Parts: sequence; C-alpha cells; structure tokens
Amino acid sequence: MKIFHNFKCKILNVIRSGSFYDNLMQAQSYFVPTAVLTAIAVAAAMLLATACGRQASAVAVSDACHQPAGTLVVVEGFLRLPMSTDSPARTSDRLKDQTLIVVEKVNGTGNFLTAAVRTTDNSERNRIATLPLSYTYADLQIITDSGGRVTADDKVRVAGRIARDARECVLEVETIQSP
Repeated sequence: MKIFHNFKCKILNVIRSGSFYDNLMQAQSYFVPTAVLTAIAVAAAMLLATACGRQASAVAVSDACHQPAGTLVVVEGFLRLPMSTDSPARTSDRLKDQTLIVVEKVNGTGNFLTAAVRTTDNSERNRIATLPLSYTYADLQIITDSGGRVTADDKVRVAGRIARDARECVLEVETIQSP
C-alpha cells in the first residue's frame, strides 16, 4: 500500500505544480467557450436549414405539378368538388381524405389541380367538413387555418406537398388560408 500511496502523492504533486495546472486551466478556458460557440453555431445552422426546408414555393396552379414530388407549394384558387367521386383520395395513407379540385377562377374555369384534403366532423382546422352521403355543391364547408369557414365561392391559399403516382399529380393539403 505504501507504494501506491507514494505514487498517488507524486501524481498529486505533478498536478498541483504550476505548469501542469496552468496548462490544464488554459486549455479549459480555451475549450469551453469554443465548444459553446460551436454548439450554438451548429444549432443555428440546423434551425435555419430546417426552417428553409419548410419554406413553400408560391406557384401558379398550372405550374404546381411541374415541381418535384415532395415539394411544399402554395397555390391560390377555389376549392371545388370533382364532377364525380368514386372514392376518397388514393394518394396517401391518411384516412378520411376527400378529393377536391383547386381551380383558378371562381366560375370553375382555368387550370386546375387535384387536391387531397382531410375531412373533419368537429371543425378541425385546415380540413373540410365531412360531406353527407348525398351532397350538393353548397355542402362544401372549408375550415381555414385560422378556424374560419369559407365556401367554394371564396378564394383560398392552399399549401401542401406534391405527391405523384404513376398516373397523376396530387397536392396533399396541409394548410388552407383566406388570402
């Protein structure tokens, strides 16, 4: 045990000596602020990259399907029920999606884009109210991002991701706003 005690004392004496301790403290005083600044810079870069990745590109209805799949886009137009619906939107795994059409003009003319919009029974935002089994044009009630209700006659700004399958391009709607 005496050998270990002597060894321990020698190590403590080296550690306590001015040069070793001063060098250690100097290294720590340099390392800690540098590490903190580096961590802050990395966090800021990650935040900016994430924020930039979520930025939507404002495009015309006619140009939305020219964007790569997965691109977040914003289009303005009017939401319409399609002439016929055989089933809810088939483009995503989400249940209770309804296929709608985004058209450029209030009279339903101009370019159009197929959109998958979630339905709701309880006024959830960025969705449409669930349609009855037998519905008419007037039954379309759109709940906006702010919680307000608009109809097919009101212009909306719709943001979502472009999805593609072998046959079609669909906008998977994430937000609906009144411009």
